[in-house]
Amino acid sequence: MQTALVRSAWTCWKDDMKENDATPKRKSKEMENILYPELRSIRQKKALQSQVVVVYQTLEQWEEEWKAEKEYISRLLDKSNTSRNHFQHEYNKLHKQIARFRAQMQHALEKNMRSLTHLRIMQKGAYAECFWKLAHALVFAGCARNKVGQLIQVIGRTFRITIDRIMDAWTVGQAIDEAGQAALIQAGYELAISRFFTHMNTLVPKYSKGETTIASSSKPAICYLGLATTTSHTAKASLDAWKHVFKSLQDSFNASPLAERIGTKLTLLHILKILCGICGNHASTEIQAGILLKEFKRAYILFSMGEESIQDLEMNQLFLLIHKKRTAWLELIGRPLVWNVMTHEQRVQLDHVVLEDIKMDLGEQQYQKLGPKEKQDVDLFLQCGCCMHKDMNAFKYGNDALVEFWGKKGLTGLLILANKQNAPLVRCYLTGKTGELTNDELAALQAST
Repeated sequence: MQTALVRSAWTCWKDDMKENDATPKRKSKEMENILYPELRSIRQKKALQSQVVVVYQTLEQWEEEWKAEKEYISRLLDKSNTSRNHFQHEYNKLHKQIARFRAQMQHALEKNMRSLTHLRIMQKGAYAECFWKLAHALVFAGCARNKVGQLIQVIGRTFRITIDRIMDAWTVGQAIDEAGQAALIQAGYELAISRFFTHMNTLVPKYSKGETTIASSSKPAICYLGLATTTSHTAKASLDAWKHVFKSLQDSFNASPLAERIGTKLTLLHILKILCGICGNHASTEIQAGILLKEFKRAYILFSMGEESIQDLEMNQLFLLIHKKRTAWLELIGRPLVWNVMTHEQRVQLDHVVLEDIKMDLGEQQYQKLGPKEKQDVDLFLQCGCCMHKDMNAFKYGNDALVEFWGKKGLTGLLILANKQNAPLVRCYLTGKTGELTNDELAALQAST
């Protein structure tokens, strides 16, 4: 609108100049004076308009930045709220876990306190190992089986411990039987890995080297094999009892998981090879039992050697041996015609005896081929008796050896000590009286020698 006014004023001035024919310079000056304030006002308004545009652009930029800042702050607030909710959830969860843990600890503490004063004698349907061992100890100490359970409860009450049940006599017996089987398995394992039996292992220090203590890589041990009674007090019954003990050891160990795990079997041949002696007493039956056991050891080892040898024979050689041995047996029991009248069972029994004799003969042949050390392993068997009996062992035979020695050297032997039984003999040494002994003197002499 202002531009239109200026344009109108300029048109009027031009027309006026034409009409009045005034000088242009003067008129121009006049118009300038008239229009200058308007022009200055227009310039100011344009400058102000430019400033307004700049301000408007600045405001738009600020508005965009504010929106972006607002959006960023909104996201931060949302994230903060989410984190706050998460933290609150985790806090509540941890608080519950602490409460449960406190309750579990309290329950475990109460349970442990109860277990200190209340013991369950059975665990998972079986008696606990500690009560099993306690039953063994009480029985071995002499307690009756039907009193073991009551005594265990009395022991518990002594220490203010409550035991929930009583072990009966049958259970105690079962514990003893199982312990016996375990002992047999252990004994069988020790025999399976042993090199020999020995009744004594004496070590002495080597004083020449300044040694005063005995150091041994192995320690001798006493192994309990069992307690058995014989049906009759005969040597054969004692031998049969020993065979039964050896068989029990074999069966118990070979049937155990231990033998299967280590891959070892216990055989009677191994037991007899490492058997080096027996300790008995002065009874004649026990002495004879030791002799029978020695003969059984040698015969069984030779029989086993013969079984190994017979496997190396040709069939014609084996048939020839059987024919010769069978003929010898038939001649021993009668005549060869007896074979024709024998039953099938009798012939089988005779052939069995013949085959055993052949194995023994072959074993004897193998034995003769052995060296001195191998023969000693077969023949070694020490027999010990009662060392405290004066009529046996060193006392009797030592005295005989001394008497023989004094006689050879012409020395005076020991004198018989005086006592109430041999008092009449004292007169012989004190008074020098000689002659035939009276009945009392003879009885005293027999009783003191």
